[in-house]
Amino acid sequence: MERVIYIVQWDHVNNQSLMYGSVVTQDIDRSIFYQNQMLAPGSIIHTWKDAYNYQAVRQERSLPLLSGGSRYSIRIPENASLDGVILRLEFMDNFKKNVGNFIFGDRESFVCPKEYSSYSAQLVRNGNKDLFFRHFEILRGCETTIFEEIANPVLGEKVHILIPEIRHRMIRLPRKERCEKYANLLIAPPEALLYQDFSIEEWTRERLKKRYRSEFSFVLLTAGPKSQKIAERWMSTDSEKFKISTTIK
Repeated sequence: MERVIYIVQWDHVNNQSLMYGSVVTQDIDRSIFYQNQMLAPGSIIHTWKDAYNYQAVRQERSLPLLSGGSRYSIRIPENASLDGVILRLEFMDNFKKNVGNFIFGDRESFVCPKEYSSYSAQLVRNGNKDLFFRHFEILRGCETTIFEEIANPVLGEKVHILIPEIRHRMIRLPRKERCEKYANLLIAPPEALLYQDFSIEEWTRERLKKRYRSEFSFVLLTAGPKSQKIAERWMSTDSEKFKISTTIK
């Protein structure tokens, strides 16, 4: 089955955000710092929808279309925290009747209701009065640990790092059989592509120290022009440690 990851960012500060009494700062990489000292628990900070009235808000849908009956998972990047905030998904049918709720934290995966017609995602205040938000991901299946695992471990071999490509807010990972020939394979997470402050050295060190104790050289595998630029940037920081290999799709 194709492995698809949907990236959901807080793109617009508009009527889908609770602005009264709020201080909102958006960085160039679309990271959001949100603060509201008057915010009551249960208040909805921001809402994403899978469909908008474009004439009214001049905004395209901010959530992917999901397949009813299929299983999906939610992943939050490591360098962003939702402490004190609830991420809630609500599914509605054609009659605007609620046919399903999913709260991230209660469980990490959910089955999309077959009878749903539309759905929304909401950030709901549960404690904190400020929030640093980057993005969250919707993954098909239950592969939330896909960026944690070392595939095809072989002691003594180089570490291969696959840098995926983001297109239209989606990452399509190569099929597993295309990756089987690469030993010690790590897949770089979306935050590696989205944020300049991502540290490839720290990220690889955290994963490799659990299994190995020695130093490694890395072979970077790219999946398109954007990931190629990221690989070149990483290689420019340490040309002895990082080498760029082939592009896989």
